[in-house]
Amino acid sequence: MAEPVHEVRIIEEIFSSENSDDEEDILLLRNIANRRRKIPRIQNYIADVVNHYNDKQFKSHFRVSRETCNYLIALFEQSEHYPKGPPFGGVRIKTAEEYILCYLWFAGNKSVYRIVAQLFGLSLSTAHAMIESVTTYLTDELGPLVIRFPRTLQEKQDICEEFEEIAGYPGVCGCIDGTFINIRTPAHKIKSTYVNRHDTTALTLQGICDAKKKFLDVFTGIPGKIHDARVFTLSFIRPTVLSMGPDFHILGDSAYPICENLMTPIRDYGNLTDEQREYNRRFCSTRVLIENAFGLLKQRFRQLIRTDMWGVLKTSKFILSCCVMHNLCIERNDFLDGIEHYMAEPEPEAEFIINDEARRLGVLKRNLLSRQFM
Repeated sequence: MAEPVHEVRIIEEIFSSENSDDEEDILLLRNIANRRRKIPRIQNYIADVVNHYNDKQFKSHFRVSRETCNYLIALFEQSEHYPKGPPFGGVRIKTAEEYILCYLWFAGNKSVYRIVAQLFGLSLSTAHAMIESVTTYLTDELGPLVIRFPRTLQEKQDICEEFEEIAGYPGVCGCIDGTFINIRTPAHKIKSTYVNRHDTTALTLQGICDAKKKFLDVFTGIPGKIHDARVFTLSFIRPTVLSMGPDFHILGDSAYPICENLMTPIRDYGNLTDEQREYNRRFCSTRVLIENAFGLLKQRFRQLIRTDMWGVLKTSKFILSCCVMHNLCIERNDFLDGIEHYMAEPEPEAEFIINDEARRLGVLKRNLLSRQFM
């Protein structure tokens, strides 16, 4: 469409005038550009709608309680990731509340940036930047505080006691498993690199949880076609797990290689003894917590059902930010009602082991544990 003649004339006069004030010229140009690009948007959604939700309505839309949301707003407002002032002067427009609500809406619903922008009366680029700021805050600043693998002897003993109360399985410092996060094919990547055994493009999220279903460690960004045992080998937590000492271990399914610090179930070929069956019963009753943790995570943050971001790094950071929010909600006793637990499909058997000696020690330890249960 041709430009309006009067606007073209004004622009020509500005650049041909030697006496015009630079700042006035810039403002005039901006006004002309904004008038031509103005897009209709929803106005005052937070003030007119969100602030009138009751607690149940608020939680159904934003997937967290109002108290948890307000707590997160207060933390984010004090963070360096929240802009302390407009870059070029003037009055601040976006509040910390807008930042957090935009992120929660995007994470908790099967939505896209464009819908979030329209709902909150923002431009697409502004909505994207605000969600990105909260994501970075959660992963870089809040994440190390709420996702922590036990390091000290006392921390390990406390977690072991909580696990032992579930089914009497001793020495457990965490339960490990992997789950698929479906994604679109990343930009400039080959689709087959990320296709898992279900013929779906996905990233693998590896998690280790405690007895309260809080994540002690999370690791993602690995293509879904990679076997769980290989993902564990590539993860940063592996050296820490393997150096916990003989009294402590984590529990994993048969996809993982057994060793002294990673216990797996005894495979049933129809000839298990009573003590081996009892071992498997206690093992499964304890290890199922990590599957429940993934169920809680995906039920609360529906964006994880399938993310539509273009980059692997950006997608991975968003997944980790949801894990941080998951832990924060559990710490504040903020639970969803009517939750559906996630049940993982059995993984193929581990394709490799750490080494023969590590396997021998792991099997020996497992046999000792199974004898204790009878």
